[in-house]
Amino acid sequence: GFAFFWLVYYRAFFLNPILFYPHLENFLPSPFSLVGAQEWIARFLSVFNDPVDLSLGALAAFFFMIGVAALYRKNKRICLQLVAPLLLTLLAAAVRRYPFSGRFLIFLVPALLVGIAAGFERLIKAGKVGPLVAGILLIAVWGRPLAMTLRHTVTPRSTAEMRPLMRYLKEHQRDGDLIYINNDAQYGFSYYARYFKMRSLPRVAGVLLESDYTGRTGVPVMIFEPSRNRYLKVGGWNKVSPLEEPSDAPQGSLAGAGRTWVLFAQLPPATERTFLNYLNEGGTRIGERTCYNASLFLYDLKSSKR
Repeated sequence: GFAFFWLVYYRAFFLNPILFYPHLENFLPSPFSLVGAQEWIARFLSVFNDPVDLSLGALAAFFFMIGVAALYRKNKRICLQLVAPLLLTLLAAAVRRYPFSGRFLIFLVPALLVGIAAGFERLIKAGKVGPLVAGILLIAVWGRPLAMTLRHTVTPRSTAEMRPLMRYLKEHQRDGDLIYINNDAQYGFSYYARYFKMRSLPRVAGVLLESDYTGRTGVPVMIFEPSRNRYLKVGGWNKVSPLEEPSDAPQGSLAGAGRTWVLFAQLPPATERTFLNYLNEGGTRIGERTCYNASLFLYDLKSSKR
């Protein structure tokens, strides 16, 4: 089991600086100091907000601790099986071998929910809270996930319909064309490029550099030839100054790019307008197609001075 884990995840994570370094802050400090102990408590409480996604994380943690104590008195072996993954993960984070945050902790969610439920059961059976108070506490803790469930029931999560756009791209692409792909479009593009047996195009895969990486909020960047770590800057924005050009962001040029396809999928309308406004200033739009949650544009950027 450990060998499989090493080959599939652990080795790839720690040998890839792109994956490893953004999560340095998600390791835990030594708990043998006041600041370290406070950080451990804060990070433990944060788990009940993300990834468990409960409304009141501290209250959920309180019920979890009551539940663990109740299970320990009832069946020590089951209690140990419940909390062992959490304790081992905390230890791994303390020795800087596993990030203690967000999606890295999804595997802990079932155990945490069992502990919370055991805590509720213990309080109710002990007569510490009445039915009305118990109902209020349930709504207080589970309000957010219940609201999210109802919202997605009424408005289900959507997908991007890229197939017609990729068929159109195959029929109209020319040798020498460049294609820009926003981050969420790269997987659909790769699939349909193989499905339609398309000719290879110089590809630009997009990323969004968040404030964790640049110190700013929302810097959209185009990556050109990712294997060589060459970047093509398209424009940035933040809450203070739209289309700000941060000096420390990767830079590049669109000048003389010629025929350039731009494929967007699941991109917020405001973000799409930001990109298109930038391209409209330096080039000529000569074609476009739209489908559900996906758009394809063709620009002539020969005269672009960007």
